[in-house]
Amino acid sequence: MATYIFKGISDQDQKKLLTQLYAKTLHYSKGSIVLNNVGKTEMMGIISEGSINVIRIDYNGTKTIIDSLGKNEIFYAGTYPSDNNELSIIASEESRVTLFEYSTMMNLKPRYQEQQRKMLDNFTQIIIDKLNQNMERIQILTKKTIREKLLAYFQNESKKYHQKTFKLTLSLTDLADYLAIDRSAMMREIKHLKEDRILSLDKKKVTLYV
Repeated sequence: MATYIFKGISDQDQKKLLTQLYAKTLHYSKGSIVLNNVGKTEMMGIISEGSINVIRIDYNGTKTIIDSLGKNEIFYAGTYPSDNNELSIIASEESRVTLFEYSTMMNLKPRYQEQQRKMLDNFTQIIIDKLNQNMERIQILTKKTIREKLLAYFQNESKKYHQKTFKLTLSLTDLADYLAIDRSAMMREIKHLKEDRILSLDKKKVTLYV
């Protein structure tokens, strides 16, 4: 399982750890619920295949994507608001997710102390990286126009992949929810950006010319 939380831990020890964590690996079809009431649990998940979205639907039925994660990334329910029972984790495509409780990671048997230390060190770095990503998203959402939000998002994705051409991990509908903008207005702005030769978009393949 090539995920950062197991960095420095052998494949054999990973299997032993997953057994000690009482981890369960489940398959999810697109659109199915991985977790409900996310903020009320202590669950952690490792995405070994596919991708998931953390979604908030408010009392008006407005959907917002709080987070989007792909293969080999992890989520921890404790990083999301504990007083919000409107958060759910949904598979955005066919996915396989390994779930276990945070508390079991903190209470492994003494003979696994070395592996536990590495795992916790890795987990700390993952949380730091996630905080940095959240700051980047806040900077995007505070942009005043749809064009500015789109360009900031695409430029961040370009930096992440270290190239001007990259594949979107979100569908365009999910991208609108992630940026908290109207999808029709977003599509019009993307059309303008293409006409201005600032970017090209073919299905989910984006190329930036700026």
